[in-house]
Order: sequence, then structure tokens, then C-alpha cells
Amino acid sequence: DDGKPDYADAFEDNLIFKWDSQIGKGLDSSYMKDVLGADRKHLFVKKSDAETSFYYMGQFDVLEARNAQKEDNRGRMQPITKVTMKMHHAVREDLLRYLQSHITA
Repeated sequence: DDGKPDYADAFEDNLIFKWDSQIGKGLDSSYMKDVLGADRKHLFVKKSDAETSFYYMGQFDVLEARNAQKEDNRGRMQPITKVTMKMHHAVREDLLRYLQSHITA
């Protein structure tokens, strides 16, 4: 991933998660087609890039996926996909609070 770190990935509430794909993965990329076309979509998150442990959040459906752009570290605009997901089951409040605390920007 040669993009600048960007902590846009976050829960809006305990059901809605906003995710930005890696730089270069636009809506038409084979990667995004695989993600959006999967029968069962499972969300794993980690609190920060420094952490190695992932937390399994459950299955989700995609509410919206749209093309956007982000600047790479050479200052060029590259395609990304902005995805809004809705979890099948609400995320536990304690886990949500933990993930939202001390997020390094």
C-alpha cells in the first residue's frame, strides 16, 4: 500500500461502517468486484496499523459503493472506492468504544 495513511475507516454507529479502499482500487477494479460480489462479507478491523490483532465484527451488506479519489504519496490523484457497510448485527458497545478510543491520526 503506497498510499498515505488515512483513518477514514470508522464506525458511524454500531451498525454502519465507512471504509475507503486502498489507493488504486476503484469501483471497476477486479479487487472491488470481488469484495462487492462476495456472497458473504465478513468485517475484520484492527485498532491501528501498529496493532497486529484483528477483531471479527461480523457479516455486513454494502449499502453504497462509489468512486472517489485520494492523493498518493507522489501527489497524484488515484482512484479509490468509498464503501458504506451495514452490519447484520449491532457491534457490542464495549468493543465499539475500545476501537474508537485513542485512534492515531
